[in-house]
Amino acid sequence: CVPSARKDRINRDKRNNVGAVMLRFWLAVFASSLCLAGVLRGDDSKKDLEKLQGTWQVAAVEIDGRSLPGWWIERFTFTFKGDELTEPDTDRVELVKLDASKKPKTIDAGKMLGIYRLDDDELTICVSEATEPKRPKEFKASKGSNQTQWTLRRVKK
Repeated sequence: CVPSARKDRINRDKRNNVGAVMLRFWLAVFASSLCLAGVLRGDDSKKDLEKLQGTWQVAAVEIDGRSLPGWWIERFTFTFKGDELTEPDTDRVELVKLDASKKPKTIDAGKMLGIYRLDDDELTICVSEATEPKRPKEFKASKGSNQTQWTLRRVKK
């Protein structure tokens, strides 16, 4: 025969144990979903990086509210190869890192922090001036913004 106080303690311990097991279960589910979300985000970024591969012709540039003339910019191209970007006119190579999970999507190339939008064969990149490494929040290079927006079109083979 088990005294009633002891029965109460045993039942309480069982309830607490069930609660602890359920807590561990839900923590494991939550941690797994975070890991899966990270993997999926990485997949989207990898897919975008694959889509960027190749040469892109500069179609338009706006710097701090001023558009550069077409006859001057048409000679410039960007080339993506693997996770590297070759900048126009300098042949300087920068390591590129994309995060397609952000809104807007983000791109880091060397010290430049930017955002990007990829629509089939058109790529828009907006970056802040290198002296002011702040990531833009919108696709706009208006006067006083210290931002540059590039519009690029894929060079067909």
